[in-house]
Amino acid sequence: MPLNEIFSFAGMFLSVYCLIPYYRGILAHKTQPHVFSWLIFGIITAIAAAVQFAEGGGPGTWVVALNACLCLSVVVLALRFGQRDIRPVDWVTLAAALISIPVWLLADNPVLAVFILLAIEAFAYFPTIRKSWHKPHEEVVQTWLLGSVTFCLAVLALDHYEFTTVAYPAFVSAVNLGLALMLLIRRRVMAVAA
Repeated sequence: MPLNEIFSFAGMFLSVYCLIPYYRGILAHKTQPHVFSWLIFGIITAIAAAVQFAEGGGPGTWVVALNACLCLSVVVLALRFGQRDIRPVDWVTLAAALISIPVWLLADNPVLAVFILLAIEAFAYFPTIRKSWHKPHEEVVQTWLLGSVTFCLAVLALDHYEFTTVAYPAFVSAVNLGLALMLLIRRRVMAVAA
């Protein structure tokens, strides 16, 4: 079996594994996913998988495509058990992300299209970051840390290393790591302040 397929299978396993505590937390009403973030994550991750597939991403695309499905499964749970604190800024973020999708579709330049996807993904993180800043215990740090590793494995599993195939999983890996670190820091700061 080629090494990139091994990385892909490891990434897919880790994708499912890292969400198990997240699902448990949602069902136990301890984890409060922000439905807008996860909806945008699901849509954009599916688009990124399509771009990678079209650009010959190979097995690395499998990890990204599975993550799109998993994000949408969190949306289903979030609609029932998720964050109810939806503010006007969250609606603006959702609208900006959704408005950006047709712009991405009309872009003839693949590199420009990837930059637009990354901008939309950045918008998607905002509601979760805003919520997590105030309520860092409503997110599962392990999920975000392992999610970072998952997308590193997605990069390692690619057949072709071009900006259009590497940028999205690398960006998501970095942001997931940053979110996990923010959660840990905010928990510590809040514990000291209490």
